[in-house]
Amino acid sequence: MTAEAPVASAPDHAPAKRPSRLTGSTARISATYVLGLLATSAGVVAQANRSHISPLSKAFRPWDSGFYVGIAAHGYDFTYVTQHGPERQNNTAFFPGYPLLVRALGDLLGWAGLTMRGAAWAVNAGCGLAAVLVIAAVVRHWYDEPVAVRTAQAVALFPGSAVFVLTYAEGLFLLMASACVLAVSRRQWWWAGLAALAAGGVRANGLYLSALLAVVAVHAVWTRRNWLSLVAPLLAPLGFLGYQAYLWQATGRWDEWFAVEHYGWRQRTDFGAETVRVLTGGHPMRSGLLVLQLVGVGCLLLVAVLALVRRVKLPGLLLGYTAAMILPLLLAARLGMRPRFLLTAFPLMLVVAQALRSYAFAAYCLISTVGLTWSGWVYAGHWSP
Repeated sequence: MTAEAPVASAPDHAPAKRPSRLTGSTARISATYVLGLLATSAGVVAQANRSHISPLSKAFRPWDSGFYVGIAAHGYDFTYVTQHGPERQNNTAFFPGYPLLVRALGDLLGWAGLTMRGAAWAVNAGCGLAAVLVIAAVVRHWYDEPVAVRTAQAVALFPGSAVFVLTYAEGLFLLMASACVLAVSRRQWWWAGLAALAAGGVRANGLYLSALLAVVAVHAVWTRRNWLSLVAPLLAPLGFLGYQAYLWQATGRWDEWFAVEHYGWRQRTDFGAETVRVLTGGHPMRSGLLVLQLVGVGCLLLVAVLALVRRVKLPGLLLGYTAAMILPLLLAARLGMRPRFLLTAFPLMLVVAQALRSYAFAAYCLISTVGLTWSGWVYAGHWSP
């Protein structure tokens, strides 16, 4: 089996030589995405039945879900804010972009009976679908349509995509991050900066897009004297900084978010020491979260093997974006290589799409679908009221 050749050997940010239309393939991508949602939901329902979780909807809002929905419905809770830490696990750790969109949808359609929880699910799942379609358009900038479609399908069935059935912010973040990459590939600097700004208001790792855009802008100025490209890195960090400014004004602490992350959620930079301890500790199979890390590491190893064996290369922009999404995970404690966090590094699935075709790709999708069901089982086993 041989991988499709790139559309052209033009520079990374050169305009695509073929239109980025995927209308004929949108149905296939959407159907695959729905399959992923159903596979994950099957795992969630099975866990709910096994653990007697009632009502069933509770199984679809584990872990951080309650914080996001609570912020959307009631705003931030500053009860535990102090001038001199330590801080509790306060909901100020969660960025406002996703809750704001959930609140807007809930208020808009509340008359029709849509609850905040329903709105939270609709935003995450809807943005996830939009994200895989945008990812296909990104890949289509460099590669033929079959590769673009397979990449989007691989993302839709990636084990980390299990979070699309939960009330999490991943769908919105992935949409903004992929839109940023698409805008850069088309040299639409204002849109790239605005998408990165929005991503920074959804999750903290949106700030890493600023570094990527800075490198891209320097390259554009150096090679083409394109000074307009500097707009993108100037806009990009404003989402992150805007939230920090809001917390400073509301709490009187300029470092409120950092204190909550460090003292409440035990998030810190340890250069991967904790991840190594987790992966080398005893009896990892006793914890679903530890197994999730092993699954993530396994996915990375699979991609690395496919890239080496099939001699797959990524365009510079996508390689840089992937590094911006993965390298911070290697440095931070309590994050690790869980598939949920690797989901944002969607060019990894481009390697799979290039290396595997026909029956080999179908087999990969089948295995990934089973992995999604298992992921739903694991997530639903850790629910919050």
